[in-house]
Amino acid sequence: MEALSSLEPLIGEAKESIARLSSYLEELSALRGMGQVLQDRVDSLRRQMDDMYETVALGITAEAMSHEVFNVADRLARRAKAAQTSLHNRGVGDRAMLAFIEHVHSAVMALRKQMSFLSPALRYVRERREDIDLPAFLEELRKEFYQERLTKSRITLAIVSKNDARFMVRMNRGKLVQVVDNLMLNSEYWLREDLAQKRIADGDVTLEVDRPFLRIWDNGRGIDPTVEHALFQPFVSAKARGQGRGLGLFIVKQLLDSEGCGVGILPERNKHRRLFKFQIDLRGALND
Repeated sequence: MEALSSLEPLIGEAKESIARLSSYLEELSALRGMGQVLQDRVDSLRRQMDDMYETVALGITAEAMSHEVFNVADRLARRAKAAQTSLHNRGVGDRAMLAFIEHVHSAVMALRKQMSFLSPALRYVRERREDIDLPAFLEELRKEFYQERLTKSRITLAIVSKNDARFMVRMNRGKLVQVVDNLMLNSEYWLREDLAQKRIADGDVTLEVDRPFLRIWDNGRGIDPTVEHALFQPFVSAKARGQGRGLGLFIVKQLLDSEGCGVGILPERNKHRRLFKFQIDLRGALND
């Protein structure tokens, strides 16, 4: 009996040790699962950094290339003009040659127009600010850059004003171009998808000017619910792999932040019960 009594404290300590060991094993099991989560997160961040480096490299390449493209276009325009003048002075009326020269002139003008769309966003002019009449600015973009392309895809772009108040902003034109263009490209991509799948007969994009806001939406399916809460985070996209980097809306937010403005999603939902309407707040750039 005396021996058994002396063993009781040891048995109690053993039970406590076993309980602690069980607790430690449970913690180790949880940590093992957490380690896998952390490893997956690190792998995801590494892929995002690789995408970021590629995007930065692409931007640097585009900036360098734009200067060379301008030079090539100028040289081509001068050579075409010289050839046309030479034919005229010699009284040569070769219709095929003259038609080719006209084609070259048209191609150069189209190239210059597209480069003028890019150049305001380049580094050497991105800090210049100017007074911009927003309705007139949007109408210029519609006519010069969107109308022809969208019409071919059966997409209509409408610009509407909710009031007649003067809407002038003072900001960098290139940044504003990029903001509108990224949102337009987003709508265009999803509308093309819906048209291809015959979910809609025609696509419609609306730019609504309502001082101090600019709202943009389309008649497509709307925003995928799986990304609606992280839409402005980098590398978040519902597009098919290889169709987008998930940086467009992130860039929109960063550009507007740099001008004291903002962007968000209105809580209104479309017939598919999805969010669909972007709102740009331009109060930080108003020029009364």
